[in-house]
Amino acid sequence: MRPINIFLPVYLVGLFMVGLWPFDFGIRRTENHVRWLQGQEGIRIPPGGMVRTEMPPRNLYQAMTEANALTIETVIRTDHHRQGGPARIVSYSMGTRACNFTLGQEKDSLVFRLRTGKSDVNGLPSVNVPGVFVTDEPLHIAATYDGSSARLYVNGRLLKEQSYMGGDLQNWNDSCFLVLGNEITGNRPWQGEIHCLALYDRTLGNGEIFRHYSMVRRGGRPLNRAEPGLLALYTFEEGKGKYLFDKSRAGGSSPLYIPPEFRVSNTVFPMSPFHDVMGYLDLRDLLVNILGFLPLAVLVYLVYYRRLKSFLLVGIVALALGLAVSLSVEIVQTYSMQRWALTLDTLYNVSGTVLGFLGLFIYHRFMRTES
Repeated sequence: MRPINIFLPVYLVGLFMVGLWPFDFGIRRTENHVRWLQGQEGIRIPPGGMVRTEMPPRNLYQAMTEANALTIETVIRTDHHRQGGPARIVSYSMGTRACNFTLGQEKDSLVFRLRTGKSDVNGLPSVNVPGVFVTDEPLHIAATYDGSSARLYVNGRLLKEQSYMGGDLQNWNDSCFLVLGNEITGNRPWQGEIHCLALYDRTLGNGEIFRHYSMVRRGGRPLNRAEPGLLALYTFEEGKGKYLFDKSRAGGSSPLYIPPEFRVSNTVFPMSPFHDVMGYLDLRDLLVNILGFLPLAVLVYLVYYRRLKSFLLVGIVALALGLAVSLSVEIVQTYSMQRWALTLDTLYNVSGTVLGFLGLFIYHRFMRTES
C-alpha cells in the first residue's frame, strides 16, 4: 500500500467529523401530552405537546399563494405570559428557520410572522402586539394579509398593521406542515387551550372579524361552515381520538393529527430551499462547504488514477464520493440538537468537488502541454 493511499480515507473521516460536530445527535423522543377538553370543544396543550398535519397541506399553499391573501382565525387561552421563542400557537412551517406563517406568543406579546417577498424565509421582521397575553380568559385572534398589509386583531379590535408593499406570497415553501402548539421540530412549545381554527384564502374585513368575535363572546362558534374563502375549519368537536377533521363545506384540507410521541431536533428532514436560495445564502457557510470539498478530486486522482487510467472516471468517482459523503452528513444532522440539515449544503459540497476536479483537469492539461 502506497503511503499516499491513507490520505483519502483520513480526509473522508475528517469531513464526517467536521460535519457532525459536536456529536450531539440522537433520537430524542417525547410523549405527546395533548388532551381533549372535557365539557367543551377544544384541546389542551401542556408542556410537551403538538398537533400537526401528517403531510404538508398543499391545498393551503396553492390557494393562499394564488389569492395572495389569507386570514388565520383562532380562539385560544394561554396558560401564562412567560412563554417565548416565540412559542408557536399556529405555525405553517418546516422548522424554526423557515415558515410560511407563524402565530405565536413572546411573553405577553402576540407575534405574527409572514413570509413575503419583503420579509425573509422565516417571516422576519415580525408583527408584534404587546400586552395581549395578560389575562387567562379566552381570546379571539385573527391575522390577515391582503397583498400589501398584515393586520392583527384581538377580540374584534384591530391592534396592529404592518405594510409589505410590493411583497407577495410567491416565495412560500410547499413543504411546510401545519402545526398547533409547537414547531414541527418539537422545540418551540406553547401551553394553553385551542378551541377553534379557521384558515381563509381571502382577507376578512373589520366588520366580519368583529361579528365573529361577538359570536364567540355569546358562547357560539365564530363562523359557519360555508363562509366565503374558507379553506379549513377545525372546530375540535370530535372530543376524542387522534384526528381533528376539517369541517368547512369545502372539506378539502388535511386532518390534524395528535401523534402519541414526536421527535425533538432542529430539522425534521434536510430542508430543500433550492427555489429560494438567496433566503438561505450565508457567505461563510458557502465558503466552508465549498473549500472543504476542493481537495477530494485531487486525492481520488492520486489514489486511483493508475488503476482507473481515465481522467473522466476519476471525476465520476470523486463526484460520487462527494455526493455520498455530503448526503450522509445531512441525513445524520437531522438527529442533531444544534446542527441544521440543509440540502443546500450538498449543493455547495458538490460544487466544491466539481471545482476541485476542474482545477485538477486544467493542471493536468497544462502539464501534458509542457511535456
